[in-house]
Amino acid sequence: MTKGFWDIFKKDKLAVLGLILFVLFFVIAILGLIFTSGKQPLFNPSTIRLEEKLRPPFSHANNDVLSPEQIPPFGIYIMGTDELGRDVFSRMLQGAWVSLTVGFVSVGISVAIGILIGGIAGYLGQKYV
Repeated sequence: MTKGFWDIFKKDKLAVLGLILFVLFFVIAILGLIFTSGKQPLFNPSTIRLEEKLRPPFSHANNDVLSPEQIPPFGIYIMGTDELGRDVFSRMLQGAWVSLTVGFVSVGISVAIGILIGGIAGYLGQKYV
């Protein structure tokens, strides 16, 4: 009786962990794209709040000095703010999508180059190798 791919795959704990982490990162990147883009994003990574610079994680926004559109969702900075007062969590969500896009584009370029070189090598065979 032959074992299927998933039967063999499920026995390798590191492979399953890698798949789970990849799917988790992919979901976070997709959610980051949804939440940080558009005309009125839920998490705006480019909003500068100089009054709120270098805030620690899970700190509450100072509603007295911020305009209503500058107040972060839920009223807290989940991962704090940077030196310009930008929300680190929203920037991380945006960066996850950028990283995933760069990865897929570089893999696509590598595959195209590999297919081209492999096709040339297969066509020419032993003549020039």
